[in-house]
Amino acid sequence: HLAGSPWKLALFSQLSFLLRDRSAYLRADYQYNARQSDLIANTNPLNGSYALWASTVPAQTFVSLRAGMRVRRFDLSLFAQNLFDTRPALTVNQDVGSPSGGTPLLYVITWPPRSIGLTLTYRY
Repeated sequence: HLAGSPWKLALFSQLSFLLRDRSAYLRADYQYNARQSDLIANTNPLNGSYALWASTVPAQTFVSLRAGMRVRRFDLSLFAQNLFDTRPALTVNQDVGSPSGGTPLLYVITWPPRSIGLTLTYRY
């Protein structure tokens, strides 16, 4: 088995409407990844590469929102990514980059933190 979710669900919805005679929209994106339940090499105690610090991939949700308006060739939008600031441990790696065995440092890879910002797009 490979490390990762056995199945995923991705949904989005977009509402387009007129606001003061301008084209506007609201969009929501939702992604759910199921928990990994199968053992992999690092999480199986019967395997030679078993690591006490290794864990399976947890269930995850990721939500993004966007609200915008189009004016002529411009599209201005406000966005929020990773709205609930979820930070699941997607992968945990040990620093073993040297022939002497590395260090006891563990690296946890997760999603970027919540991001809020503006996007301005010009279409030509």
